[in-house]
Order: sequence, then C-alpha cells, then structure tokens
Amino acid sequence: MSLVETIRHDTEAAMKSRDAGRLDTLRMLRSALKNLAIEKRRELEDDEVVATIRTEVKRLRDSENDFRAGGRIDLVNKIEAELVVLNAYLPALMSEDGVREVVSAKLEESGRDPKQMGKLMGEIMAVYKGKMDGGMLARVMKEEMAEKSQ
Repeated sequence: MSLVETIRHDTEAAMKSRDAGRLDTLRMLRSALKNLAIEKRRELEDDEVVATIRTEVKRLRDSENDFRAGGRIDLVNKIEAELVVLNAYLPALMSEDGVREVVSAKLEESGRDPKQMGKLMGEIMAVYKGKMDGGMLARVMKEEMAEKSQ
C-alpha cells in the first residue's frame, strides 16, 4: 500500500472514530498532497509524499516557535498534536552519532578544507536524502571541521 493510500485509509479511520484533531491534520496533509499531484499532473510517489510531509512539519515548527514566543500555549499544544500525527508517516532520521560517523568518514576521505564544506554536505545529502536532517548535518560538519583543524 502506498503512503497516499495509507493516509487516505487513516483519514477514514479518524472519521469513523470521530478523532477531530487527527482528522483535521490528515485533511490538511491530504490537501497539500492533492495540490502537489495536480501541479505535477500525476500520482505522487512515496518520496514526494515524504518530502511534502517534511515541508509541513517544518512549517508547523516555525509556527510553533512564533506561537511560543507570543505566549499562545493553546496553539502550541495544537501544533504539537499535529506534529505527532505527521511524524508517524516519516521514516526515522539518522541519529547524531550516525551523522557524526558519516561526516568523519567523508572528512577522512576528502580532507578537511573548510571551503569544501558545502560540496561535502551536498555529496552526503545526495546519498542520505530523506534519512538525515540537514540542520544536524551542518552543525556536526562545522564541529568536526573545527575539531580536526585544531
């Protein structure tokens, strides 16, 4: 069963169980997926669905930070519940230790020129697309390059 079908099935289950919060989140996701499918004029593949979910998660996290800064705890709680629903459809990301191992191996292989950081990150993300958080990779890469250059 494709990820789109799984989301459709889970939406129907949320309707039947009258789970309003989950249903609203899944409807929002299905709307985003349908818009993308219309734009592409074809059915979406699972990697496109995962990319769309990651985009929605990022959007929600940005909103969560804004609401937290504004003292709107009620909206922060709502967004946290939505994030739980969306994260259930995402594959697990690599741990920081795993990222650190990949970065160390790449730095050993290519040298430690800080000017090459962007190129190295691009190469790593090409191999580990969807399995590694880009922000964590950048942070670990900076730490490893600083540590090794001393």
